[in-house]
Amino acid sequence: MKKVLALLLAMVLVLSLAACGGGSSSNGESSSVESQVETTEAITEAPPSDAELCAEYAVEKLKDILKNPSSLVVNKLHAVQDGSDYVFEIDYTAENGFGGSNRDTFYVSVSKSGDGFATHSLGSTNYADSTSQRYTGQLYQQNLSSGYLDFDTTTYRIK
Repeated sequence: MKKVLALLLAMVLVLSLAACGGGSSSNGESSSVESQVETTEAITEAPPSDAELCAEYAVEKLKDILKNPSSLVVNKLHAVQDGSDYVFEIDYTAENGFGGSNRDTFYVSVSKSGDGFATHSLGSTNYADSTSQRYTGQLYQQNLSSGYLDFDTTTYRIK
């Protein structure tokens, strides 16, 4: 009787191990624990590049000059590199002082230095005035022939 009972328990143990899959299934797939680890590693993104961090900063500088910063919609975001600077062209729509919305282009030159950022005024002391915009726009056009970076308008990641 003891032998029959031991044999029966051994069969139950073998059947339960077979039902659990023992780490892999019959069709060669990984166990669910291994799949979860691989999925978690695949979701992890690389940290943002200097260009992407500068893009976020450039959009923040644009918000600083708007009447209603929360109304900003970035339509297109491009940059060219000029040495260690990124010169951004931001095509945007925002609410004006009368409650309507305007579409315009904003140019700003940004560099990353250490843990901070610097905007560069080209042609004036205020980076948002028309003189600065004209010179920065010209700098953008001069460097356009070497190629530009195209950014996602919601995440500011390079496409």
